[in-house]
Amino acid sequence: MINLNLILDGNFLLNKNISSLWKNKILYSELYNILERDFHILTHLFNFRRTFFISDSTNNWRKDFYPEYKGTRKKDEDIDWKFIYQEFGELKTQIAETKKAVQLIQVDRMEGDDIVAFLTKKLNSMGESVFIISCDSDLYELIYQDDLFYKYINIMYNYKYNDERVYLPEQYKLFINNIVKIFEEDIFQTNNEMEFIEFFEKFTSGKKVVEINNEFELFKKIMGHGKDNIKSIFMQGNRGIGDAGIQTIYTLYKDTYPGTIDFTSQSFQDNLIDIIKFSKRLDDSHDESMRERLIRNLKIVKLDEQSTPKNLYEKMQSIIKI
Repeated sequence: MINLNLILDGNFLLNKNISSLWKNKILYSELYNILERDFHILTHLFNFRRTFFISDSTNNWRKDFYPEYKGTRKKDEDIDWKFIYQEFGELKTQIAETKKAVQLIQVDRMEGDDIVAFLTKKLNSMGESVFIISCDSDLYELIYQDDLFYKYINIMYNYKYNDERVYLPEQYKLFINNIVKIFEEDIFQTNNEMEFIEFFEKFTSGKKVVEINNEFELFKKIMGHGKDNIKSIFMQGNRGIGDAGIQTIYTLYKDTYPGTIDFTSQSFQDNLIDIIKFSKRLDDSHDESMRERLIRNLKIVKLDEQSTPKNLYEKMQSIIKI
């Protein structure tokens, strides 16, 4: 049985069309209609077990921890953002009143990413799969599957007409092939395996499929992330470690320490700093500054209980019920 749950990143749904609607001078007349249409289309893609609609909080614990977080992002001041959020609020009110099966979740001081990660890991622990609607690369670390029992898979869909992409785990074909095999070996089973396969094949057809190595994606973010204004672990003047350098360091790390990386371990911190020093030919004088940035980056980008402030994680646990 494939229990597939839908997690809708509401802020992605809100922001994905604003620029084009604004340029075509129909933002104020059509925004709500577009939001309502998109919600209907996405919630009817499949017979989802549960549907969650996630919203960012207006404040953010990461900004308190690291004020420079996303500090380079600017909103178009010509757009009436008060109107935008009013329309968004009306959509959520309409969903709450008419779609009782949909859970709307917003937690004070929490980003939507935190909630998506919490839900995904909780559902995975129950053997259930997740279908995320978003284009946020911060969520790549959640694109993985159960490689042992093939009980679940996590998928992300960038729902944009001019850039439709489906993000899948690197080994997703093993998961799909295993489902087909199970179905063929038990023709009397009454589960929904073939329904899922038919949906998957039809859904991915004609779209760009991006295979994700979730470990490497998290590694890249920890090394530094310019889009979110998260400084590199090693800085030389105003320059950090670029994409090519990160790839080299990751490859060297994996060659030196084979196996799955435990990002929460002290040994990961020690080993990564040693690898960076070797790669960049650095002496021990950089150890302290690199460790400070590494610990900071881990807290900002890793979506888990260890990185989230304890009181906020407990609050999220008390609010979100599955």
